Amino acid sequence: MGVRIYKDEKSEPWYTNDNVPENPLKVIQRTSEEDWNRELLNEYKIRFKLSTGPLARFILLQSPEISEVLIICHHVICDGTSLAILARDLLLYVGDPDRKVQEMPEPPLATPDNFPMDIKIGKAIRFAIKKLNSLWQKKKTLFDEEDEDNIFRAYWDNYNYNIISVELSEEETSNLVENCRQHGITVNSALNTAFLAARTSIRGPFKGGKGKIMVPVNTRKRYSNPIGET
Repeated sequence: MGVRIYKDEKSEPWYTNDNVPENPLKVIQRTSEEDWNRELLNEYKIRFKLSTGPLARFILLQSPEISEVLIICHHVICDGTSLAILARDLLLYVGDPDRKVQEMPEPPLATPDNFPMDIKIGKAIRFAIKKLNSLWQKKKTLFDEEDEDNIFRAYWDNYNYNIISVELSEEETSNLVENCRQHGITVNSALNTAFLAARTSIRGPFKGGKGKIMVPVNTRKRYSNPIGET
């Protein structure tokens, strides 16, 4: 969490923990069940400064009855599993401030023998990627912080979205998992299919009759040597 990104003389990016400010913690009085939704939407519109860091920040919604912690983290340093582990560890140390910190072992490198890249892509796509990489090497188009700011602002000037929170009961969760097992599909696939069906039900069929949705891939499973909680 305490890193920033710097580029060497070849414009190759690296992580460093030199001269990185502490992770910001914002404390806000919690007044309703919807506070987290509002704060999260506002926080998304604040850009992470990659060159200065840090790349994670926290919000504590505090009240005598219920308190909530929001973790906002740049995807360049974490995945979904990392956030779940971070949330767990954070609660463990909040509950026991004297808990001894355990240093993590060095993570295994994503070398070809440890992380096989056997993804199949078509010849046309492979040719296009090679062509684009060749053009980039000649032109060396680089983005600085000002470019990042302009892109970020342009996005929020043209797009808006909301968060819809749906919570399943313990029984509903167990039933969903069991049904997925019986049909030989992942929970992720079932949920994404449900989202597509709901979208079609509300807004009608997609143009051209084809619906697409981005599905995350668990690359952790591709390592030959288990990476544990790295």
